[in-house]
Amino acid sequence: MRPGGGRVTTIERDAAKGRIAEENLRKSGLLESVDLQLGDATTVVAEISGPFDMVFFDADRITAPAQLRLLVPKLTRDALVLADNALSHPSEIADYLQAVESLPGFEHLVVPIGKGLSLAYRPEL
Repeated sequence: MRPGGGRVTTIERDAAKGRIAEENLRKSGLLESVDLQLGDATTVVAEISGPFDMVFFDADRITAPAQLRLLVPKLTRDALVLADNALSHPSEIADYLQAVESLPGFEHLVVPIGKGLSLAYRPEL
């Protein structure tokens, strides 16, 4: 990430966990490469501009479809979109998986590793 000048944006709803994350990033020397946003993910996603090469959903599976809709216009052409727990919480993540499947131009599969990883990729044409 550093050699290419990349940045990571991460969203944490819990302020106490956000402080722990910030301290860990500071200790590791990575804080200057990470934009740590505190708050409701859907609200934050609506406000940040992007562009994003990769998105990883690893928390609230219920609001992920709304966040995905907000993020799609902010993705680079060859974006990668990942979501954890694609197999372990089928009823919670069903709407997200349906939303990903309907994204135009994306290829999607669920990899049966761990709790299941949803992987969607939009190849650059």
